[in-house]
Amino acid sequence: MDTNANSTVSEMSFMQKLISVFTAPRSAFESINARPSWFVPYLITVAITIALQYAVMDITMQDQLAIMEAKDMPAEQMDAVRTQMEGPMKYIGIAMIPIATVAVWVILGGIFLLAGNIMITNSEEVTFKKMLALVSWSSLITIVAGPLRTLLVISKGTMRGVATDLSVLLPVPAIGEDPSLLYLLLSKIDVFVIWQIVLWIIGFSVFYRVETKKAAVPVLTLWAIWIVVSVAFSSFFGQFGM
Repeated sequence: MDTNANSTVSEMSFMQKLISVFTAPRSAFESINARPSWFVPYLITVAITIALQYAVMDITMQDQLAIMEAKDMPAEQMDAVRTQMEGPMKYIGIAMIPIATVAVWVILGGIFLLAGNIMITNSEEVTFKKMLALVSWSSLITIVAGPLRTLLVISKGTMRGVATDLSVLLPVPAIGEDPSLLYLLLSKIDVFVIWQIVLWIIGFSVFYRVETKKAAVPVLTLWAIWIVVSVAFSSFFGQFGM
């Protein structure tokens, strides 16, 4: 591939890139590669996430209380937890979304850059800003995934059993019951996660100027590592409703 392609890529407007991320991602990432940006997609992602989490905040709280009750938490402790969750504390999670999003994206962008530079042998120079832009623009899948999941949660009145992954093929674990290893593994194979992974692979291919197969190596390796780590620590994360 021509390493001087950046100079011949036609510049896209924000709306053109936004549409192209969904309809022609390679063209979108060619434009992003020429002029990497991340802040506007960040604002959109954060705004949507805050709005959707606020919409299901009470449902989430009731689900968390139900889990605590199933684990035979003493009544006095339950009352204290309920009082905290129904007070100003319930807004802390929403307030932390802008900071948490930046933190996660910065870490992920750094990991992507490290993995790409190690696993892809190429003279093409890829910067951290480009990887941060990749994470930011690919996160716009939230525009589709977020409202869909939120509507499902609201229609059911609970987050239990609401999923866009392969765990829907198995019975939902009872409240307070630890999910099986198979359930945890299937829960990692999510249609929107796969969509995002495809975008990451395309982005790597464009940024490093390599074939898609070669670009897939670092992305799929990191995904496999994430599955192993997240499943291994699922019981710990479960204490926090994650």
